[in-house]
Amino acid sequence: MGDLSASLGEEAKELWQYTPLDITGGCTYPIGMDYVWGMSSGRLAFANGIKMKMSVIFGIFHMNLGIIVKGTNAMFKRNWPVFLLEVVGGLIILNGLFGWMDILVFSKWGLKLNLFEYLDVTQGD
Repeated sequence: MGDLSASLGEEAKELWQYTPLDITGGCTYPIGMDYVWGMSSGRLAFANGIKMKMSVIFGIFHMNLGIIVKGTNAMFKRNWPVFLLEVVGGLIILNGLFGWMDILVFSKWGLKLNLFEYLDVTQGD
């Protein structure tokens, strides 16, 4: 039983991990997607995940710009209740819910995480 879980663990490592060529001493590509994902078995899931995250980031940015434009219009017309209740409240709610999600996406992209170093797959039941 221990040999089976060890072999499944190694197979899982081979399927979902790759070792990129490290030229710079810390990061192969400082920005952008690594081309090796195009040759991996999980390329479609990875590309779809990137597209979904990018659409959320651009959508939240666009909604923030819309609220800011509404705020400048309210300030120009001296409509302070609209500014305080709709603009400030909208920015707090939008960024409190979805801005936090964007921060989590950026932190996931910025931090290197290897789940297999925390999971002991060599031990059997």
